[in-house]
Amino acid sequence: MGLNRFPKSYALWVAMGALYDRLGEDFESLKCIETALQFAPRDNAGGLYDKALTLMKLGCYGDARPIIDDLIERHPEDPKYLTERGGLALDTDIHRRL
Repeated sequence: MGLNRFPKSYALWVAMGALYDRLGEDFESLKCIETALQFAPRDNAGGLYDKALTLMKLGCYGDARPIIDDLIERHPEDPKYLTERGGLALDTDIHRRL
């Protein structure tokens, strides 16, 4: 396995997180993403975005919101972060009503 040989590989940890995500293993995916972020390049927007998406899947909206807000501040030109922030607001509102 690549991670045995390259345990500090950002790309391999992200790939493992994506695999777990596809398998529906959200907690395992989050663990991999958090490990990847330890070895992330300077601008780790992709890893942070993946972390926020996984947190939202897990219903951890309060933990995801500051990540998305930071990404919006650092990358205002990228509409996907604003879109996720809107979705996050809607999801949070829906859960408050239940």
